[in-house]
Amino acid sequence: MHLPPFPGVYVVELLNEHPISVNADRPSIAERCISVTKANCKYGRAKNLARRQRDYIRTFGSQHVRFCYFAVTDHYMAVEAKVAADLASYRMSGATGRLNEWLQGISANEVKHVVRAAVESHSEREPTSSKVRKSKATSLPSSTLMSTSPGQIVDAAVYLERQGMSVSALRDLHHSSRRRETFRSTLRYFGKKTSSIGRNLIYGSRLIYLADAHRRTGKPFLELVQQALSRYPDES
Repeated sequence: MHLPPFPGVYVVELLNEHPISVNADRPSIAERCISVTKANCKYGRAKNLARRQRDYIRTFGSQHVRFCYFAVTDHYMAVEAKVAADLASYRMSGATGRLNEWLQGISANEVKHVVRAAVESHSEREPTSSKVRKSKATSLPSSTLMSTSPGQIVDAAVYLERQGMSVSALRDLHHSSRRRETFRSTLRYFGKKTSSIGRNLIYGSRLIYLADAHRRTGKPFLELVQQALSRYPDES
């Protein structure tokens, strides 16, 4: 997963078996800092998510770092404060007793749900004028562009097809004006991917949002499709 160069929040998990200092890239202080393994995960905020991702890779190595969630939002400081309070009992403390964002005793997936809830709570109060950020590659809604994994997209597409959503509705969600997308092509495409970026990330976010909303509300697909398109606008 490649994070965008915008402000936001994230959840990162580690894959290393042996402890690595959280400042392993700074030898002068590395031994004085806490060490973490795959038993730990972390939430955080950043003015530039892409830069923060590079920082983690530099510290732990790309083979040990996996971002399982991120959201682009201008409310990143408020979101982090809310998450810090919610997860206080899981936060690790250093030699001085100061709490930090590294966690123990809770899974990255559980942390992701806490962070996502905080993001959605703040995004509901976000002014309309700040809903969309633009880059050369894509337009990202600053409310919540889901950090989608291809597996999540596949699961959502399978659910929607089984629930009887029409191919026409699926094509409404897709960014192509040719309207040739099918459930089969969606499953085949994302079944071969390891990450999603750009317009496919927007399409994937729409599918996941739609599946989640249908599970929760049972509303007609036609209504939910319009909500998904409004929440995750395409490139302009």
